[in-house]
Amino acid sequence: MKLDPSQQEILDGKRGEAMQIAMRMLVAVGDATDADRLIPISSAHVVLDSFPLGEPGTALLEKFAASGARFVVPTTVNSIAVDRNDPSDIDDLQSRINVAARALGATMTCSCNPFSQGITAMYGDTLAWSESATAPYLNGVIGARTNREGVSSLASALTGLTPRYGMHLDEMRKGGCLFDIETDLSGIADFNLLGSIIARMTDKGLPVLRLRSRPSPSELFAFGSPLAYLSHLPMFHLLGITPEAKSLDAVFSGAVPKAMQVTRSMIDAEAAQFSNAPTDAIHMVSLGQPHATFDEVCEIEALLGGRKIASSVRFMVSTNQSVKGLAAASGVLASLERSGIELIADRMCFGCDLGPVKYSSDVTVATDSVKLAYNAPGTRGVSVRLGTTKQCVEAGITGHWV
Repeated sequence: MKLDPSQQEILDGKRGEAMQIAMRMLVAVGDATDADRLIPISSAHVVLDSFPLGEPGTALLEKFAASGARFVVPTTVNSIAVDRNDPSDIDDLQSRINVAARALGATMTCSCNPFSQGITAMYGDTLAWSESATAPYLNGVIGARTNREGVSSLASALTGLTPRYGMHLDEMRKGGCLFDIETDLSGIADFNLLGSIIARMTDKGLPVLRLRSRPSPSELFAFGSPLAYLSHLPMFHLLGITPEAKSLDAVFSGAVPKAMQVTRSMIDAEAAQFSNAPTDAIHMVSLGQPHATFDEVCEIEALLGGRKIASSVRFMVSTNQSVKGLAAASGVLASLERSGIELIADRMCFGCDLGPVKYSSDVTVATDSVKLAYNAPGTRGVSVRLGTTKQCVEAGITGHWV
């Protein structure tokens, strides 16, 4: 990978140790991916959770901040290990990370769904965003350009650069498989299940989908989350929605492949494989993975209709401080809390948070999220019921799955 003189100066340590370490990361990624050069980015989204960083990562972040290093592009932060506004939710390591991140210039969004906070990009923008679910949405809905970044997003935030490979190349953004969705889809669960199916069935290039109706932003993000989590895919094409997919000829570089069909029976079968609970009893409900938008929070309130959650059920909705603040200002938060629902902000979602509390398979969690259904049996030891948001609300009220 070729570096220009200013980039070589950074690599040689003439701009400080933090920048030098960041450039070493980017050069390593560039060499591994056969990138020809570095290109400037508009923004970055970084994972600064105390579990993956640990003490070594925290100390390095503090060292960067103490040296005077600063992020040179707008940089947001993914969900973290604690709710910053909950005095009982204390993690000394995460507190140190938060202080260092603010000193470096990060915007402490603390969300895996920054789009719900009004933080997004424009068509054609070059980005370096971590959190796997953001890449498909940015690439496939907005037409911005980012790879599925890891720690390299931190290096990009410090330098304003990223290696030119993958989704930054026109030829890598072409379709490979075509899917006809032969059923009407509606809601978070349907699009989660579709994402899971497409992740498994895509065997060449990027998936191109023909849908019967136009999804909402929440549904599109719900689709991208399991697609990214259960596969390597950084992008999808929705015909007539993705800016680069105005027609089949535009999205395929050669002959258009024969379409594969996705039917309602396939959606139902996908849901069944993620539901492993031994009984119909429900002990927990967890919604908001990825973090719930304000529209999703309002939908939950409407489905409740003022009814109470059963005393035997813990009902959690994960979101960010922005959405929680809007819910508080609008009266929705008070309504949810009267019904017995916890609106949890900042934190990694249940099952992804790798929390210390382990349950048993006798404890069943209801959810509309494939990612949670996939993770939670392993990370928390629970059983799962996967269904619609409405089914989850009713399960929370009755304590049983219907």
